[in-house]
Parts: sequence; structure tokens; C-alpha cells
Amino acid sequence: MGHVYVGAYFYNPIDYTKYILGRRRLEDVRRISLRSLVDTGATYPALPEDIVEKLGLPIHGETEAETATGRERVKLALAIIQIEDRFVASYGIVRPREADVNEVLQTYKEIREIARKILEKK
Repeated sequence: MGHVYVGAYFYNPIDYTKYILGRRRLEDVRRISLRSLVDTGATYPALPEDIVEKLGLPIHGETEAETATGRERVKLALAIIQIEDRFVASYGIVRPREADVNEVLQTYKEIREIARKILEKK
């Protein structure tokens, strides 16, 4: 079983709205291009906190969410997301900084490996 990645742009929604209204040039819209993991079971995309801060994404509160580390309270940031020629406004889960994310991903991989071994024994 492999992973599927796509190229995605994440835009600041306020800057992007001003661009759509003709009040800002596209090159002045805060955005970032990321290689993004496709997780069909996710309700929201997840973005590292440093990316959220860099883009100036507005925080729209908190919610309970099931994450790779278990059930926890998470912040939600609003972004405009572009994949190929499709655009959507979506909340995203604000995750710990990139260094912390790598540690979480390693733990998640270890848990998946343990689960795989258990399932193979059945």
C-alpha cells in the first residue's frame, strides 16, 4: 500500500478575496506550494503551525478531532486550497511545527507497523 501525493497551493483567504475583487495582484497574495499527502479519510487537511503563521491564515476557533496522535483539541485555520484547476475554501487543522510533525509521523508509522504485524498473525 503506497501513499498518494498532489501538488497543492494554499492561499491566504483575505488576500485571495482581494485578488478576486481586483484589489490585489496575484503575485501579492500570500501563498505556498506544498507536496501534500492525500488522506481520503481526513475531514480537514493539516498544516504545520509555521506555515499557518507564514501565510497569516485566520484562526476560526477550536474543535475536537481524531488525529494521528489520538483525540485532541485542535485549532482550525481558514485557507483557499488549489489542486490543479480546482479551488476550495476549507478549514485546516493547525499542527505543531515541522520538527514536531516529523516526530508524530514517526510514532504513527511505528503504530501502523505494529498493527500490520498483529493483522498478519490472524
